[in-house]
Amino acid sequence: MKKIWLMLPAFLLVWGCNFNNHNNSFFTTKITSELDSLISSIMSEEELPSVAISIEVDGDIYNYNAGYENMETLTERKLDSPFRIASITKTFTGTLILMLANEGQLSINDPLIKYFPDFPNAENISLKNLLMMRSGITDYADADFLKLIYDDPFLEFEQDSLIAMSAEQGDTFTDPDEKTEYRNINFTLLGRIVEIITKNDLKTEFNNRIIIPYGMTNTYYPSAGDYTLPETLRGYSREEDTFKDITELNPLWAGAAGAMISTLADLRIFAREMFFGFNLTNELQDERLQTKAFFEQPDWFAYGEGICRLGDFWGHNGTIFGFSTEMWYLPEMDATIIINVNRLDLDDHSKSTSIFLQVSKLLFPEHVQW
Repeated sequence: MKKIWLMLPAFLLVWGCNFNNHNNSFFTTKITSELDSLISSIMSEEELPSVAISIEVDGDIYNYNAGYENMETLTERKLDSPFRIASITKTFTGTLILMLANEGQLSINDPLIKYFPDFPNAENISLKNLLMMRSGITDYADADFLKLIYDDPFLEFEQDSLIAMSAEQGDTFTDPDEKTEYRNINFTLLGRIVEIITKNDLKTEFNNRIIIPYGMTNTYYPSAGDYTLPETLRGYSREEDTFKDITELNPLWAGAAGAMISTLADLRIFAREMFFGFNLTNELQDERLQTKAFFEQPDWFAYGEGICRLGDFWGHNGTIFGFSTEMWYLPEMDATIIINVNRLDLDDHSKSTSIFLQVSKLLFPEHVQW
């Protein structure tokens, strides 16, 4: 991996801004100026290589792209560059499961034992528990695992081997439906269940059921051996006084829990459709939006069936080495906020969440609790 010495003056991190704003019903000159200033300030404070943001409110769009796609060549960040969306993939996987339930090919109340008869406690864990992060299963993706991936980004793990890693910790499982705790393993299992039922791989199902029908032309699930991104965007991790280029990695260990690639424009499509149901029955979609708060968190930070609720916002965020992303929809304002930052460090602390929290508070103060 290349390491790039961080010797750029702070102002260069936001040089080359390209604001493509509509100055009509919502994004007035005042709001646009406040957004520009806020995001630029966060970029400097957080030392972000680049940021790309697209916000739509009732058809009115604000776009912001600034900084560098490539810190070695100083290529300016483009608005439409594809990036790794990481755990936002979970919302796609959850949608596939609900589509199969809609067709009667499964029930979200099916016990896990129906699909994984040898998995610990599988007779007591339902697909609904998996969808809602309430399975009690111990995750394979702990800090040691992430360090292993960080040190060797091209490691290969079959999904079944990751499932086996969690199964080996069966004596540490807690009872299902007691606590909402974020676990990648839940969606690793759900992804495999999609493949078991459809007899197709995930890439095929994502394409046929979501990506092609809904016109998401720059979204895809990587194939084996596909380690890089199209176009010129690079992803970075900070190591002391250097930025490490960690764009090229094997994302398939994350699989159904975090391997996909997309763009701001495509995620705007998906965020809205996700809330309105992808033609699911009203009953299924209403159930999807019934959330339970994360363990020891306020009730406005909660999880439904493959969807997160943050105040009045619905969606998900995603982190994978090199990239941090937010995808949120606010139904009361018909508003989407999509944010990507091309930085995520070994600590796995999102570099996009603080932008979302501050931007959403500026734009929609009556809909936030932070």
